[in-house]
Amino acid sequence: MFKSIRSVLFALIFFLHLCCQKEKITKNEDRFVEQTEQLSELKAEVLAAGSQFVELQWNRIYNTHFKTVTYGIYVNDKKIVEGLNITNYSLINLGPGQEYSVRIVASTGEGKQTEQSLTVNTLPPAGSAANPILSREYKIHSYSDMAGPTALTRFSGGGHLIVRYLQHPSYFSNGGFKVIVFRTDKDGNIMWYRLLPTLAHELVSMPGICLALHSTEQEGIVFLGGYAFKISTSDGEILQEKDFREINEPYIQSLFYVSPQQLIIGTLRGSLLSINPQDLTVQWQRINSTQRGEISGIKLDSKRNIFAIFRDLDQQTGITIHKYNSQGEYLAKYVFEGEAGTASFLVDAEDSFHLFSYSSYYHNLHYSKFNHQGTLIKSTTISEGIASPSPFFNDKNEVVVYGRYDGSGLTTYGGIFVFDKDLNVKSKRFYTEIPYHIFRAVTLNPDGSYNLFLNYMQTYTYENRNFVFIKTDVNGKI
Repeated sequence: MFKSIRSVLFALIFFLHLCCQKEKITKNEDRFVEQTEQLSELKAEVLAAGSQFVELQWNRIYNTHFKTVTYGIYVNDKKIVEGLNITNYSLINLGPGQEYSVRIVASTGEGKQTEQSLTVNTLPPAGSAANPILSREYKIHSYSDMAGPTALTRFSGGGHLIVRYLQHPSYFSNGGFKVIVFRTDKDGNIMWYRLLPTLAHELVSMPGICLALHSTEQEGIVFLGGYAFKISTSDGEILQEKDFREINEPYIQSLFYVSPQQLIIGTLRGSLLSINPQDLTVQWQRINSTQRGEISGIKLDSKRNIFAIFRDLDQQTGITIHKYNSQGEYLAKYVFEGEAGTASFLVDAEDSFHLFSYSSYYHNLHYSKFNHQGTLIKSTTISEGIASPSPFFNDKNEVVVYGRYDGSGLTTYGGIFVFDKDLNVKSKRFYTEIPYHIFRAVTLNPDGSYNLFLNYMQTYTYENRNFVFIKTDVNGKI
């Protein structure tokens, strides 16, 4: 027993001895490897340009050591500015039609830097080209094309404000397309242009574009998707932006400029909104909660009743017109013969409405005239019609309709019809002398000549992706 107690005591003493041994806890020394200081890649582009200015934009540069980065700009190796903490800058007082070598440098206070060089061009001076019959082809970059929907309006003194999509390869920054806004003079020369990045506004497709001039034509208001941009027409500066998704209206489909105090817009969900053009605030909103459809066109009669083309998704045939009072309250529904998907209309000084649509099956143009009470006055059908009909009045108050004639295969070209007051075709012209093309817009000049805006069809023997402007003579001839 004594031996057993001794063995236990010996084991206990040995265990306590081991516990009291100092052991080196850290086997290896800690190592700190300093990261190499780097700057992110600099990518710059021309955001806007005119005959005497170029606006540059670039991405924000980040330093791996979290140091402050500022920017400097050199033009033809001459320092213009340094110490910028913004990511855009306008070069002003440049010469028209000139080429400049620009270098943008991003740097830290300790001298770490990255840079990008690019060649920029100012636009030619307005009116620098003069031909008896004018023709211009618009192409901003060698790698991009103007595509998709077009919004265009003519200034009272001539020239146009134009909005299109600029499509380019997807490996460029900010996605595969942008919105381009540009102004032309009466001879079709570009006075300035501006690009609107689309990813910042979550546009992943090319929705329709709506456009209105405001403030004695000194401002333009652009609607695309659920967004609105107010732009200075003198240089393209963005004056204001508005997100209408905040009121659950993601897509604006149509508009009517009532006055400097009111603009009516229709939406993809069939709602009506009254907007104040001064600050883009909503004056009233009439939500469509009973019918599935969209508002694709808006006109007002002399009493300011609102008439809208309503594309009813539950109605298979006919064109639905909704009538509202001046506050957007629903009054009546009228249905006329035609295809709603191609419908467009006008209202004249006598409150008669002129409604057009195109039948893709029969290839004819249907024309209906009705009064402000929805009573049909007269209708007619024209064979050899034009698709996507868009009407306007000429200086004789005759109805002019332009659109696209589709023949067999790739045979596609623009056409213009003029109607008399009895709905008879007074004249029609198809522009077969121009290579196969699609009209994007047509406007009228005071002398009776037309401004044609088109894109060529691409074939195996002809390829030209430029956006084209042609001014005709007083008889519409080229």
